Amino acid sequence: MARGSEEVDLSKKRRTKRRRRQRIAMTFFVLLVAVVGAVLSLTVFFNITEVVVEGDLNMHTEREILEVADIKYGSNLLRLPAKSIEQDIWNTLTYIENVNVKRVLPGKVVIQVTETKNLLAVQNGDRFIVVSDQLKVLDITDTADESMIIVRGLTPDKEPVKGHTLVTKNEENIEFLKRVMLLLEEKDLLADITEIDVTDKLNYSLIYQDRIFCMIGTANNLEIKIDMLEEVLLNKTAPDAMGTWDLSIAREARFKAGNIHGEDDTPPDTDDIPPDDDDDGLANAPDDDE
Repeated sequence: MARGSEEVDLSKKRRTKRRRRQRIAMTFFVLLVAVVGAVLSLTVFFNITEVVVEGDLNMHTEREILEVADIKYGSNLLRLPAKSIEQDIWNTLTYIENVNVKRVLPGKVVIQVTETKNLLAVQNGDRFIVVSDQLKVLDITDTADESMIIVRGLTPDKEPVKGHTLVTKNEENIEFLKRVMLLLEEKDLLADITEIDVTDKLNYSLIYQDRIFCMIGTANNLEIKIDMLEEVLLNKTAPDAMGTWDLSIAREARFKAGNIHGEDDTPPDTDDIPPDDDDDGLANAPDDDE
């Protein structure tokens, strides 16, 4: 009985060793296949055979983008330095606002680009720094084009460089500028804004169509103030009226007629004065339920 028991134990040990050797061999084989596959993927397979550019282009051409990207046909797709290419395109081609380089197996590269839509002219002394709505520096000029929104009150922290983000001293003003532009764009009002002044965080202001001065005050309740601004500009302001809307108090708007540039203090004709709900020039905020 003892011998029989020893033989059974020995048989079990042999089977256990055999299974262990098989597992080790299988693990080694899987690792070998993985290593060979990785080596082949980075050397033989997935070579680049096609590069395409996607996006609406007006300021730059597809050829310019491809030249800056400098992607070599036949090079390995998986080893493509996508982030580096994105940065090169963004820095070199000034009117490119967003760029995304995508790898598509087995050998295609897609370069997705978006050009800047809104141009801002940031006043800097007697010159203007032309930037995108994301503050990418596009140019430095002596004059601002009529199509640009003039921005006052942003002080560069260092010398602006084309193709790089404008660095300023006051991030709070930058935040307001981005927020107010986004809200105005949602209301389809941004195209008619000719100036944004962020000099004083207690007295932010806008100019609409170069004839209506809009006092925003602080950034508090900004969404409510822009809702109110939409209401008074579209429904309570005559097409040729000139003057000032004071929206610094949320849910209230007061109008004062007059030339906002100070060239002529003579008030406009009665027909030019916006129709008001009250005799004192006070307009009520739109109801939230409307």
